[in-house]
Amino acid sequence: MCSPRGIVVQRACRAQTAVAQLHRLPVTPRERTALDCLGQLNWEAALALWAWLLSRQILSPEILAAAVRERFAQHGNATLLQLLRLAGSGAASVAEQKLHRLLRSAGLIGWQANVQIQDESGLIAVVDLLFPEAKLVIEVDGFATHDGQKRFIADRRRQNRLLVAGYLVFRVTWADLTDRATELIAEIRTMLDRLGRLDPRN
Repeated sequence: MCSPRGIVVQRACRAQTAVAQLHRLPVTPRERTALDCLGQLNWEAALALWAWLLSRQILSPEILAAAVRERFAQHGNATLLQLLRLAGSGAASVAEQKLHRLLRSAGLIGWQANVQIQDESGLIAVVDLLFPEAKLVIEVDGFATHDGQKRFIADRRRQNRLLVAGYLVFRVTWADLTDRATELIAEIRTMLDRLGRLDPRN
């Protein structure tokens, strides 16, 4: 069968229950499609997609773990397993994982990763990292994740909702994590100290 230009047909055995109909075409459900894409992409692209899927609650570490068990020895499962190991650290990206390591090395405690924050209108966001007592949100920014005008606008509105709900948002880039880690940790300590939520033992 010939494919339209730019479209690559992927064939894999799937149970009939995992197929739905869309405009008379057999398609896999959103969750299954997301997992299939993660298994087909290179590591960098899979990481970016995983962060996107996780932030929008399309997939979760639990769903990913079930998929790894289900797809044992199948093509693409190695990538899913790598993502599961990353998710086990509480991070949705390599940058978040690096931030977690820096915080632990500095002895900063009392934070949680990938936390849902809600207001009276519902879910505001799944933030990268939160110090709950200080209501300090730390967001790890990547170029791909925040690309595009619509995404830019959505991010600003999301940040405004967090501020209205009483949360302070502190943004971190990959350059901060790699080129100025000592200064970054000092800034986070200062923020926590000003908010009165830094453990004196730290």
